[in-house]
Amino acid sequence: KKYYSNDYSGDFEIVSLTGTINTMNKEFYCHLHMSAGDGTGKVFGGHLNRAVVSATCEMIINIIDGEVDRVFNEEVGLNILDFN
Repeated sequence: KKYYSNDYSGDFEIVSLTGTINTMNKEFYCHLHMSAGDGTGKVFGGHLNRAVVSATCEMIINIIDGEVDRVFNEEVGLNILDFN
């Protein structure tokens, strides 16, 4: 129930970027996972909390009808999706 973040600096290429953009308590909430590769082809990944894009970042965002909020679940210790 504890999150440990990593910091990386340098030049990387986005290999994969997936996740959700929704709300929590009616405010913007983003939960993204990213895989990134370095110049040698080594790839690593995890939660994306912040990134600076130097050239391009091409994304396709699918918008669904309705609202999806998040709510904190004490049992698992995570902000889980709430489809109500």
